[in-house]
Amino acid sequence: MRYYELCTPIFGFDFNMLFLCLFYAGINAPKTKGKGNRDPFTTRFSVHRIRDHEFSQDQIGWIEEAGFGALLAMSEFSIPVKLVAWIMKHIDVDLREFRLKHKVIVFDKQLVCNILGVPSGEEPVKLTSTADQYEAFQKIREPFMDGFKGKWPKCMEVLTKPKDKDSFMRAFMLLALGSVLCLGIDNPTTLRYLYNLQDVSKIKAFDWAGHILDELMNQV
Repeated sequence: MRYYELCTPIFGFDFNMLFLCLFYAGINAPKTKGKGNRDPFTTRFSVHRIRDHEFSQDQIGWIEEAGFGALLAMSEFSIPVKLVAWIMKHIDVDLREFRLKHKVIVFDKQLVCNILGVPSGEEPVKLTSTADQYEAFQKIREPFMDGFKGKWPKCMEVLTKPKDKDSFMRAFMLLALGSVLCLGIDNPTTLRYLYNLQDVSKIKAFDWAGHILDELMNQV
């Protein structure tokens, strides 16, 4: 039995659901609506972009090999706003803990791995490159560019008509990070993650779980 499963009888609710509530809160951007509407959240969680895409068996194999196969089985979900607000009131962001009275649940990388099914390697995820790596970055960035920015249509174009495994996996990772896993980033099609995708055979070597947790706590 995993340690977080022991929390269910203590707190009286499913711990997986607690994490998903926090995850849902963290990947929702505040939105100002019309007068009289007090709903402060609007979802940008878009797993349908992955679920609605028809992947070939080879592509499914590549995704699973990289350690992100769990995303193919993820379903859409939504959480009541009042429950989200209540959970966020009990989160200590600095300590990365959920606190209720004298009970504490710690959010860590292993928890992210267990629930979201993403890998957690030793190499930190980087969003910048050194000068000697920049030329290679520009080369792999070009297929995703629309003018001076990366945009969804270009990403989906590469995903739909890949020329090779490398191009496909780069497009899939940008899609997964921008649609499901790291929605706190400024641009949902940020190309900065390509710094970590120059060699797609090493995707599992990066600490994606730690990066997702960092981004999540930054949004709470």
